[in-house]
Amino acid sequence: MKAVRPEYAGKTVVIWGGGESASDIAFEIGKTADRIHWCIPNGQWFIPKVVDRWPPFPSTRPKVGDQASSRVRLLLSPTFGFSPFISQYLQYALGFNGHGQAAWKTHAPYHQSFFNKSYEVMSQVKSGKVVAKRDIARCDGNEVHFTDGSAVRADVMIACSGYRLALPFFDPPAAPSADPQDWYKFLFGDDPSLAFVGFTRPVIGSIPAIAELQSRYVALVFAGKRPLPSLPERASIIRADAAFWNNRFRFTSRRLRGLVDLPYYCDQLARLIGCRPRYWKLLFTNPGKWWWAVSSPWNGCQFWLNDEAQHDRVFATFARYRFNQASEVYILLALAPILPLVGLFSRARLFVNEHFIWRRKPAPPGVAGRAPEEMEAERIYD
Repeated sequence: MKAVRPEYAGKTVVIWGGGESASDIAFEIGKTADRIHWCIPNGQWFIPKVVDRWPPFPSTRPKVGDQASSRVRLLLSPTFGFSPFISQYLQYALGFNGHGQAAWKTHAPYHQSFFNKSYEVMSQVKSGKVVAKRDIARCDGNEVHFTDGSAVRADVMIACSGYRLALPFFDPPAAPSADPQDWYKFLFGDDPSLAFVGFTRPVIGSIPAIAELQSRYVALVFAGKRPLPSLPERASIIRADAAFWNNRFRFTSRRLRGLVDLPYYCDQLARLIGCRPRYWKLLFTNPGKWWWAVSSPWNGCQFWLNDEAQHDRVFATFARYRFNQASEVYILLALAPILPLVGLFSRARLFVNEHFIWRRKPAPPGVAGRAPEEMEAERIYD
């Protein structure tokens, strides 16, 4: 079992970085530390993995956050299109950006930046044990000066700035690029006999959910059943994909080079594999199964729907995650006539804000001026 070292008890701690490791560290240290000042320089979205209930929907047991991620929900309120209603509803239920902390506010629209899903720390933020800060301006010894003009004498500073991808097992002259955006569909570099599975990270969802589809595609390529495009064609697709994802995550998350929108990316892979569910065929052959398939929470088992021999296990999986689904699906159906208007309003507001209202400010000096690669997170667990 991991435990926070006892020397953090009663200390004043500064944490820099807005990822889930920073959340987990702040939550654990907050149990014994005197005060934690947590800096998230670019702002952040927070979304809980599990909630007691989504108001106004009653619930007798906890709900997972992806409970409202069905195919019908993605059709009516797509993650690719600012998720009309879902975005506004989450901010109503949880506060803007899912946290309501002015210091952590981000311009990034819902689902267009990394989501921090380690939400347990929010109880300590609301109690004041963890203090939300934007960034560090400078450090004078143990005196930490924040960009909001305040300062604190810190006993400990912890930098949670992420990780640098390295491939040390390749000989340097022949080593492939360590940037996932240089790989075809985040999988293949120049060498078609080499694939990188599991380096793609979804905004919401799990790496294993993506890795399964990646593995299926890679296996077909290696078996000669799915030819890769030519090297020039792959290079063109790689450039187009990189431009697309960099534009989508342009607000805060460009340094996360493998970040993707789970449904969008998985559907791309499914088309390459040939396993994207044929929902129209299922509708005409078995309407009951079709409704279960499109109204159940998003699950990787959907990519086995085209194989009827797999239906027993596919629908058994849907059944395990289906509780409380009906209320959320039906309210989206009721809202369907206004969702396009909400989506259009969201797009128009973003355009006006980005081009006429928001102003880019230079990065403050000190920690914020350093590249993430130059900072190493301190190990705090025994």
